[in-house]
Amino acid sequence: MIENIFSLTNLKLLGRGAAMTLLLASVGVTAGAIFGTVLAVVRTYPARAFRLMTPLVWLYVEIFRRTPLLILILLTYFGLALAKVEVSNVVVAIVAISITSIAYMCENVRAGIESLPRAQWDAGFALGMHGWQTLFYIILPQALRLAIPPSIGFMQSLIKDTSMATIIGIVELTHAGVILRYRFPLGSFYIFGAVMIAYFLICYPLSWAGDFAERRLRRE
Repeated sequence: MIENIFSLTNLKLLGRGAAMTLLLASVGVTAGAIFGTVLAVVRTYPARAFRLMTPLVWLYVEIFRRTPLLILILLTYFGLALAKVEVSNVVVAIVAISITSIAYMCENVRAGIESLPRAQWDAGFALGMHGWQTLFYIILPQALRLAIPPSIGFMQSLIKDTSMATIIGIVELTHAGVILRYRFPLGSFYIFGAVMIAYFLICYPLSWAGDFAERRLRRE
């Protein structure tokens, strides 16, 4: 039975599921890193133009950090259907995952910016830089480095949470396991054991990278 379960065809199915998991997570993290950094700047930089936007960014972060990803996927799916916007389910999942990722990454970068002492800003001003130059050349590079360890931890969680996309029919890693489980009901333990190992192999390198980055930051 085990040989039938882990035939080349079924291993390819699990491989495609793992690839979809990585696609959903990588696009979500990329969107989160880019737009989350922008929102973190809006939330922390003392510019008049941002004063009205700061409460909105705070509200966005608070809402979507506390909304389960499963609910957000369903809201996105039915919301786009209600608006008669026709997109693939993969796009729906990417949008929902990105919304969550942006909220978490914004908070990570914001914490990095606010953890830096005021002397860092003063050093930039002493060198003749104006506010934006100080932010981009002195503050943000340091803040992004500080945000790396918690962001890697979030990436691991996001990879596992992509399993929620199965509810709208996306064949990611967990869904691939479910498909095999229906084909081989007596082999469910072996199938989901293989899925667990696949998640471990994906997440462990990230865990190691996060620990390494944290140790480097402590030494510096």
